[in-house]
Amino acid sequence: MRLLFCFILLTALAPVQAQKKLAKVNVECVKINGPTLEGEEIIFQSEKTGAVVKGVTGPDGRFSCELTGPDQYKIIVKSLTGLTDYSRFILPTIDNEKLYPTYEITVEIEPATEYTLDNVYFETASASLKKESFAELNELVYFMQRKPKARIEIGGHTDNVGSEESNLTLSENRARAVRQYLLDRGISPFRVAAKGYGECQPIANNLTEEGRQQNRRTAVKVLGE
Repeated sequence: MRLLFCFILLTALAPVQAQKKLAKVNVECVKINGPTLEGEEIIFQSEKTGAVVKGVTGPDGRFSCELTGPDQYKIIVKSLTGLTDYSRFILPTIDNEKLYPTYEITVEIEPATEYTLDNVYFETASASLKKESFAELNELVYFMQRKPKARIEIGGHTDNVGSEESNLTLSENRARAVRQYLLDRGISPFRVAAKGYGECQPIANNLTEEGRQQNRRTAVKVLGE
């Protein structure tokens, strides 16, 4: 009897834990001062556990998901070449007998129209892609799959080592190699153009090896969506 009394007493003194509950979240992604955006991947990351819930906006620029509270979530926007920490969303502690309302979240962004693919590599003086390029090129494939209306240009660029003519040819061949990688994975040829710019659009000084390395690059330009 004494043991039972102690158990009841300890139970009565224990703090009441908030029950974990699901909240429905409707997400809309829009261009700043513009229309809704299809194919944008939005990520919610729990700051308690690191768990991730993500979705991709449909043709109406929206998707729905469920998040567990109470918790605080980072809202992260995925672009072609990285992640942007956009904002925070808090699911507060509520009474155990209550339910979360449905939340409406609008994410406003200004999508980039030009990207440099920093991890695309070719064999020296060649248009043969190195296998280290495949991870970033697969992200480009995924980008095109998420955005079925997008049209892009692959731009090849070189440093100024060698003749201007040979650099132009090399840049064209490299741009075509990247384009072919996308076509081989199901992207429509009508959505991907390739153009070589040779050495005529440097972004750094060709007098240093570091500068020349920056100038040897593959760029992606979004032509339309």
